[in-house]
Amino acid sequence: MTFRQLQGWVSSLPLAYDNLAIRRTFDTPALAAAFPFTSPDLTAELGATAVLYGANLSSASIVAWDRFAQDNHNSVILARSGAGKSYLAKLEALRSLYTGVEVAVVDPEDEYARLCHAVGGAYLHLGAPGVRLNPFDLPPAGDGDPLTRRALFLHTLVSVMLGEPLGHAGKAALDRAILAAYRQAGISYERRTWNRPPPLLRDLAEALAEDPDPKAKELAAGLAPYVTGTHRQLFDGPTTTRPDSHLVVFSLRDLPEELKAVGTLLTLDTIWDASPTPATPGPAWSSWTKPGCSCGIPKAPASCCAWPRRLASTGPACRWSRRMPPICSLPTPARR
Repeated sequence: MTFRQLQGWVSSLPLAYDNLAIRRTFDTPALAAAFPFTSPDLTAELGATAVLYGANLSSASIVAWDRFAQDNHNSVILARSGAGKSYLAKLEALRSLYTGVEVAVVDPEDEYARLCHAVGGAYLHLGAPGVRLNPFDLPPAGDGDPLTRRALFLHTLVSVMLGEPLGHAGKAALDRAILAAYRQAGISYERRTWNRPPPLLRDLAEALAEDPDPKAKELAAGLAPYVTGTHRQLFDGPTTTRPDSHLVVFSLRDLPEELKAVGTLLTLDTIWDASPTPATPGPAWSSWTKPGCSCGIPKAPASCCAWPRRLASTGPACRWSRRMPPICSLPTPARR
């Protein structure tokens, strides 16, 4: 009866005229207004990766959101203690998997192990006996040079291990040793060599020890705890679990306090390697922020602090809360 009020009024008079000729109680617009997926609430663009969160307690309308249909994919959970921040984060992670989205979780409290095992994901329990993550693993080749990218990351990693930035002489000695370790493993700038088993941290320490430069020997001594000492557990061998699945959980709870910074950096780097596109700076991951450091890693160099900003502004969507770690969702089609 839209725009037919006059005809409706005449038809209601006792004149036996039917100017409407409507045989249904509801016409299409009236029925559509009663459909539960339309409401007077705020709406957002929904795509193939939309997630159903539940129902609005006030209007009983459906609450759904598609982060990848927005200009900015990132979000933050803010609520009082016990309000359900953890439950909401896990709910979105699980329902995102149903839509074909890949999810990576940084889990400092080991809360996602059960969810990961239930859906057949990859669970990296860093700090547990026999679990290792080799920092020399080459990232996916893509269009760039993975050897150069890995060498640059190792400069940042060694700086975090030593707890101080490297000087010019130290950077030169470290660069020589990194390339020597890869050459010893048969890996060069030629693409056909990139699938060979990568070297280990002890190979880098040996290359530094064989270098006649005194600065190289100083670096080798600084890496001794991570190679032959009490910190070697995480690096004493090849990677045990490949972080390659629709759900990847990095558990950091059992990492010793001395390895928390290194383990966090390795986790960030692994997620960054899985991101689909090059990044530009942008704010993110404030739950890890400490004074003077946006990545939450004490005494981290500037290049390390850029990791969270890169993750927030590239393809992955980062979600974090006061207590919960970030959940980084990777759209499956964009994966390399």
